[in-house]
Amino acid sequence: MKTTAERALVLTDCPALTGTDLQDILRDCGLSLEAVTLMTASGNLSSAELQQGAFSTVVSLARAAYYHDVARLALLCTALRPGGILRVEEAKGADLNKNLLLAGLTDIAPCQVEAISREGQCAFSARKPDWETGTSTALLRSSKLKAAAPAAPAAPAQQQLNRDVWKMAADEEDEELLDDEELLTEEDLKRPEVPAVGDCEVGASKKACADCTCGRAEAEAAGIKAQLTPDMLENPQSACGSCGMGDAFRCATCPYRGLPKFEMGQKIELPSDFLTADA
Repeated sequence: MKTTAERALVLTDCPALTGTDLQDILRDCGLSLEAVTLMTASGNLSSAELQQGAFSTVVSLARAAYYHDVARLALLCTALRPGGILRVEEAKGADLNKNLLLAGLTDIAPCQVEAISREGQCAFSARKPDWETGTSTALLRSSKLKAAAPAAPAAPAQQQLNRDVWKMAADEEDEELLDDEELLTEEDLKRPEVPAVGDCEVGASKKACADCTCGRAEAEAAGIKAQLTPDMLENPQSACGSCGMGDAFRCATCPYRGLPKFEMGQKIELPSDFLTADA
């Protein structure tokens, strides 16, 4: 298979390049003089002066700072073959590494160019990607990609987990289930006893509490239903604390049944139509 001959382009912003500097460049790049094209005073370089994709190596030397901006690097890149090497050196500038990246170059790394590598200079090498500008390729549709992609095998841990789940399900089918009724004792089946509460309103006996003040205790002792007195209207009291909350909270024999809600110790105000019979 016939290979393309190695060719190099050397550029400098100086009006001339000494023979010693040129020999150092040839030695660094491993090139012969016959394979090198030299261009001096390259400050006003244009694309018309460069052969696109003609060189395997391009070396650009500058004594000025910030000489290699993105536009100049992109111009030099057009002269390189795909996969070619670009080596640049200039007075130390902080943006040289970033500019090489923005110009589309890869494998950027510091290097040494002995021709002008002196104090205050910085040098980098970079590689042009292995495709030419304007190259295109067909992309597979997502449906074809899914059809072509093999199903991902389950991870060993997931496979073991699946086997364990199936084994547990099979074991459960063979187990004898317990009747939940057998878990209850005789004590659990007994009806709970309602504790006796000293309150006129609650309790199964429905009797007056020991410290009754609503008149129910006296009424029960006399065998009559407690009656509402004027004093009970002027200064209402309740041992259970529920008499003033309304009929929903009063016991069946409460003397305050039928009256509106009231505050303890405050006179009960009756509406004007309270004693009016319903039509």
